[in-house]
Amino acid sequence: MNQAQGRENRWEATRAWENLYHAAKALEQGRGDWREATIACRAAMEMLLEFPPGQVVALVEQSDLPTRAVVSWLAFEGARLGGPYRESAATLALHWEALNLGQRVIAPPAPDQEARPQA
Repeated sequence: MNQAQGRENRWEATRAWENLYHAAKALEQGRGDWREATIACRAAMEMLLEFPPGQVVALVEQSDLPTRAVVSWLAFEGARLGGPYRESAATLALHWEALNLGQRVIAPPAPDQEARPQA
C-alpha cells in the first residue's frame, strides 16, 4: 500500500467511525428517526469491521467513549451481523484482549450466534 492509499484508508476508517458514533449518539438521545439511525449504525459498523482491528481500536481510543465497552459492543453486535463480520468481530475482540493482557471484552461474540434479520 502506498502513502496515498494509506491516507485514504485512514480517512475511510475515520469516516466510518464518525458515522457510527453520531448514529449511536442520535439513538441514545432519541433524536431523528429511530429506523434510519439503526440502519446508519449497522452500515457504519459493517464498514468499520472491514478495517484492521488495530485501526478500529485506535479510533475508539481517540474518542471520549470507554474503549473496553465500545470494543465489546462492536465485537458482540458485529458477530450478530453474521457472515464475514462474525470473524472480523472475533478478531477485534482478540486484538483488544492481546493489547490489554489479563482483561477480556465484556460480552464476547458467541461463535454460534444467528445473524440478526435486516431492520
